Amino acid sequence: MRSSRLAKIKLGSFTRAVILVFIFFLCWFCRPALLMTFCESIRRGRWAPAKEICVSKNCAQDQSCLRAYNNLPTCRTLSLGISRDELYFNLGMPLRIDGNVYYFHGAWDSKPISAAIESNGSVESLECPAEDVPN
Repeated sequence: MRSSRLAKIKLGSFTRAVILVFIFFLCWFCRPALLMTFCESIRRGRWAPAKEICVSKNCAQDQSCLRAYNNLPTCRTLSLGISRDELYFNLGMPLRIDGNVYYFHGAWDSKPISAAIESNGSVESLECPAEDVPN
């Protein structure tokens, strides 16, 4: 009688261990999705999957906006009059600045995005290049 009760306890412990290992791996694989949801919903930031970090809305102030490498779709959603900080948040840090014209990465095979920024810090023009269509 005692040996069968002992066998049940060991089987129960083994089952619990398997369940805990399964939950650990499930959480590990779901972690990026959970972090992205936390970043975008709660912190109102933008998730950078390559570095697995949350880019905050105030990244322009501390120059921590990461460069994005496929900005053409985002560029087309931006409107004139947005602030320089909003532009940095959406397109990342500029590749270069010439006077009041800021250049951002467009896509891997496109010309850069250019934005002219007024002295008050708002975007007065924004040029999103057309995507090259392969023949």
